[in-house]
Amino acid sequence: MEPEFTAGDGIEAVRCADQHDPLPAGATGTVTRWDPRPLVRQLSADWDPPHAHRRLMLVIADDADAVPLFSTPGRPNPSPGRGPSWTRQQKEPLMPRDLSPAAQTIELPKGWTLTLTPALNLTSLTLRDGADCPRQHGFHPGPLPAELADRQPVRRLADIRDRELRASAEQLVADHLERVATAQANADAFGAQFPDLVPLLDGLASEVPGCRNRMDVDPDRLTVQLSLTTDAPGSGTLLELVNSWLGPEGLKCTTDGLSLEFDGPSRTLAVTLDQDHAAGFLLWLRDRSA
Repeated sequence: MEPEFTAGDGIEAVRCADQHDPLPAGATGTVTRWDPRPLVRQLSADWDPPHAHRRLMLVIADDADAVPLFSTPGRPNPSPGRGPSWTRQQKEPLMPRDLSPAAQTIELPKGWTLTLTPALNLTSLTLRDGADCPRQHGFHPGPLPAELADRQPVRRLADIRDRELRASAEQLVADHLERVATAQANADAFGAQFPDLVPLLDGLASEVPGCRNRMDVDPDRLTVQLSLTTDAPGSGTLLELVNSWLGPEGLKCTTDGLSLEFDGPSRTLAVTLDQDHAAGFLLWLRDRSA
């Protein structure tokens, strides 16, 4: 597939149905990254004022004309298929999509399985990885076909003859791939923003006695999450740093995306920051040490 976008292309929002943080129609920006992966393609952009503060990523599914919108700190659009549409200011024609059955086939990742379980008049679907750990759950609005009752787990979606049940299974796999792609893109964006992440965290550890850091992905928002934990000797220092970073109001202005947990008996302090707050704190540390 030829790239449909190129870094430097201009884009314009035509419609945004995101219910949580909509971008107004007519907003313009510049493509910063285009990743044409199979099944799910990712587009990152810098937006023009007054939306320059927005850090958005678009996930374009091959099987949909609409483009679901994910917004950092990010909540997936709750209405798949009703996402925003986009046009490019540079009007090159897009490559036609291959709608042949072969091109639309979705299969299980290598070594993964799908468990189908009857649940009243529904069928429960559980996607499991190679270690048999559940990774994605879903339901099919219909009973489990009798021929599959003793053929669990399913190792190939092509073995599901019921077309509607197979479509539900394929959608479950596609949803998982989309979640993984979204989380990876957010992590990539965070890494690109902080190529000096290790020195920044090392500097923090040298300043705060016993400070430990952990980077995770928030399973709901699919964004980076930074956790800082320190024992009694460093709790006061870490709390003072966070308070200084927050500004004049200090800890009085804490919002969603920033949590502090202090254990009285052990005097252990745990600070958890979502991607936006983690970026803000690390930028403050970087400027402070410059």
